[in-house]
Amino acid sequence: MKKTWRQILSALLYPIIITAIALIWWEYSAWSAGSEFVFPSLESTFSAFFKLLTDEKTYEILLNTTARTLLSFFLSVIVAHGLAILSALFNPLRKLLTPVVNALRALPTMAVTLVLAIWAGAKLAPVIVSVLVILPTAFVAYVEGIDGIDKDVLSMAKIDGASNLTVAFRFLLPLSALSSRKSVSATLSLNLKLMVAAETLAGTANSLGQSMMISSIYFETASLMALTVLTVILSLLLQSLLYRILLLLTKKID
Repeated sequence: MKKTWRQILSALLYPIIITAIALIWWEYSAWSAGSEFVFPSLESTFSAFFKLLTDEKTYEILLNTTARTLLSFFLSVIVAHGLAILSALFNPLRKLLTPVVNALRALPTMAVTLVLAIWAGAKLAPVIVSVLVILPTAFVAYVEGIDGIDKDVLSMAKIDGASNLTVAFRFLLPLSALSSRKSVSATLSLNLKLMVAAETLAGTANSLGQSMMISSIYFETASLMALTVLTVILSLLLQSLLYRILLLLTKKID
């Protein structure tokens, strides 16, 4: 029992210390800047944060950005997982996809966002940009997960007469999902950051990105910081929720 309490205290102590250091640094930085326009104090930032929470439009903005983030994320993950499985079954496909994935990972996000804002519009451009970045990242994570599967298991399945379809759904799909769940859930945070950045560049209406851009234009630094804090909280919640869902879905495989 004592050991359990020690573990709980130890788990709580480090986040509290880090948070305290961050708040002290924040207040010192605000004092050093000497201007709310350059670096807002904690008081003004928290005031702006709670003002956001009481504004109905904030929840509309959060819903819009979250919906676009989840759409692009699940689209990327589903396609990436499917391509990773097909690549494991057909080696020529893997050789074909490798340079494509490398090229996608090298794309300059800012330039692509600006071009897509013209071609696809401000609402759709951030979704496409996120897919172009997240899909290759998720693909690599799933390929690494598949490469980590015991090859003897797959060989025995094929010896027993299992078809490629059976191998894919009975072994590759669940086992790669199990080994990649942590990296894939972490990718959701990256997706949200990309979405907000793309919304800012594309000028997507009623979005977190546009709200940050407007706050920056009018030098509402406290509001900008509050929106940043709100985005971080949303990111942590989404990542934690997804990881718990993946844990439940893969519990039987463990």
